[in-house]
Amino acid sequence: KSLKNRLQAGSKELALAQAIEVCNGVMPAKCSQLLEQLKPADYDEYQQRRVFELARRSDNSLQAMRWLLALPQDGNTYYQRIILLSQSVDQLKNNQLATDIVSDIKLSSFQQAVLLGSLAELSKDWLAAEGFYQEALSLNTPTIAAIRLAHVLFKQNKTDQAFSWLLKIQNDSNFSEEIRREAFLTEIQFYRFKSDDPEGLHKAAVYQRALKLWPLAHRIRYQYAMYFFEKNLPKEGLKQLQEILKFSPADANALNTYGYILANDFNRPRVAYKPIEQ
Repeated sequence: KSLKNRLQAGSKELALAQAIEVCNGVMPAKCSQLLEQLKPADYDEYQQRRVFELARRSDNSLQAMRWLLALPQDGNTYYQRIILLSQSVDQLKNNQLATDIVSDIKLSSFQQAVLLGSLAELSKDWLAAEGFYQEALSLNTPTIAAIRLAHVLFKQNKTDQAFSWLLKIQNDSNFSEEIRREAFLTEIQFYRFKSDDPEGLHKAAVYQRALKLWPLAHRIRYQYAMYFFEKNLPKEGLKQLQEILKFSPADANALNTYGYILANDFNRPRVAYKPIEQ
């Protein structure tokens, strides 16, 4: 507001400042109106990116796309366009974006393959997505596209291939630890849709394999704790939370859940108050 008061009346800088102020508030209709009045050509790239973020945070996909298209197109910009298209699938727009990606000589073969794979997923063309992700991975760039490949295999009911592929990622040190851990979580997610694991024994085994490799992977251990709570085994779940809090005593999720379980399942509200308060 202080800056806005020092800007010249009717200037493009004042118009931008007003849009920022309104869009950061709780006036979506007014925000949309102000964004429509701004012209991307009046602003530099930094300001254009700022307005794009305003539109994106305001859930105004139409304005977000308008400002996104004004920016230099690169791998990140194309991916943002795919995300925006996912909010309202339009096959003609998907096809146009695919054409833009293929014809953009600034993109590497790897970038094109990954982007086209994401776009094929958006169109639910699982076979095409599989081909694009295979192409990207053939370029020997360990990437999260490997996880997406598992998803599209699973979507095609190629479950054995999907699980085998996840196991390969988990054991391949060429992938980052983040991607390898994501492969474990994806495998657990897949078991939720399989009918041959009603007792959750396969899921438990996956958690155990992952925690053997990364005992301090708190995200995985927290989900393991929730697995026990879902099976009405609160003591085992609390043990997992205690393991997290031993190494990360300020973990908010673990503290809150620990207190809740003590109060709800063990009727110990006084003891539960301390971790919740913390």
